[in-house]
Amino acid sequence: MGVLDVIRGRQVVLSLTNKSGGALNEGDVVIQDIGNDDAFTTTTSIGSELVLGVVAETIANDAIGRVITQGYAAIVEVDAATTKGQYLKTTDAVTLATPVSEMDAGVFAVALSAIGGAGQVSAFLFGVDSGKGVPGRVYLTAAGGWPSTTGGCGEAELVEYGTNDVDMYVLPFDKDVDEFAQWTAILAGWDGGTITAQFYWTCTGGAAAQTVDWAIQGVSYGDDEAIDQAWGAAQAVLDTWHADDDVHISAATAAVTLAGTPAVGELVQFRVYRDVSEDDLAVDVRLLMVAINYTRL
Repeated sequence: MGVLDVIRGRQVVLSLTNKSGGALNEGDVVIQDIGNDDAFTTTTSIGSELVLGVVAETIANDAIGRVITQGYAAIVEVDAATTKGQYLKTTDAVTLATPVSEMDAGVFAVALSAIGGAGQVSAFLFGVDSGKGVPGRVYLTAAGGWPSTTGGCGEAELVEYGTNDVDMYVLPFDKDVDEFAQWTAILAGWDGGTITAQFYWTCTGGAAAQTVDWAIQGVSYGDDEAIDQAWGAAQAVLDTWHADDDVHISAATAAVTLAGTPAVGELVQFRVYRDVSEDDLAVDVRLLMVAINYTRL
């Protein structure tokens, strides 16, 4: 293949996990899955700004496969007649793009071929525009958190695991009473919308089918806003014990709305707690980290 062919066929292709709930095929339009690392899903939102691009091959659910995010795509599924030069964005039909005549929010490609009705066109994918709509993630480590003054968990401690000298900082949470920890953070490029959280934890002495209930809430502060404000409504997620001293990673919480008037650049205070009235894990647990998922402007 000559140099000109290499340039003409250049693409940005990512290997990502299909979290859509079903198999997807070449040309299907997909978006970023903000609830999972390195993953994609589908949408029925018109003009979604989370759009990634199109699937490059058949990918089973929960399998890893190739997704074209920028450059030439030989197949893009469309829901209506399309002419060359029309722009493409997501529509309310899952896995399909729809043609529009003007650059609009959520446009991710331009058609390079035409079709008289719903079907397939070739297209050039623009790629993500300066991070707009890209999922952001902030990690709240046990070492970076602290017990709340009122009802706090144990102090962060360094624990050595096993014969391999693996050291991890943990925040211990009691099995008998709700306990709290806090962090201060800035969410770079945050759009001010809802967030979700995933919890990384471990314990010793658990039993099969027992669960721990992790919850999170927060406040967003702008310039000249009082620090002493009520927390936003908490969202929680149950996670099941697997084995002693294993890393446990919860599913993402439902969308969390932070108190205040959230906006880009604001200071955010998070509070995490174990809700013992909602779980049945009969031992203390050790929180390793919390991953905060959000959307950038």
